Amino acid sequence: HRWQNRLERDFFVYKNIHLYGILGLSFYKNYFISYDSSYYAKPNMFGYTANGNSFENKIVELQGGLGFRSKHFSDKPVFDVSFAPLIGLNRSEDHHVARNLHSLHSGFGNGFLTRLESKLHVTDNISFALRYTAHRFYSIGKWTTSGIPTNYEDLAKRLTSNSAGWNWITNKESRWEVYLEYKVK
Repeated sequence: HRWQNRLERDFFVYKNIHLYGILGLSFYKNYFISYDSSYYAKPNMFGYTANGNSFENKIVELQGGLGFRSKHFSDKPVFDVSFAPLIGLNRSEDHHVARNLHSLHSGFGNGFLTRLESKLHVTDNISFALRYTAHRFYSIGKWTTSGIPTNYEDLAKRLTSNSAGWNWITNKESRWEVYLEYKVK
């Protein structure tokens, strides 16, 4: 799931050149479940996870940045590039059924969101666009583990670490979008 709200405000306009500021808020939620997976425990020993493992990651981000747009009309193209550094909070849950462990992570981090777009106005109402978006987020925080481990190695790690420690989580994504835009007048 992804929810984004991005406000853009021009602060410098000269002929067909626009410089604008960006202020945005976004929320991401990723949830993964793996069924019928096997895991490696010791040399020459594999286990089977019939119930599956799950991982959930939630990120709330605040972004602010700058953009440049060469804005033309009629049959001329529009080129747009923007870069927005961001800060955010994240919370993750990792549940291992076979190992009977449930880990929670809470952290704070930063990253960036950048976008390149090229748009061609076919008519006054119709335009065709190609957009590339890159997003990166790094988070450092604390994790805690609950549950009773099922093997000696996991039990020893849990007892020696007090079931808590530092954790680094990184989220990166990039995507290409092609779209046709129609403006209703």
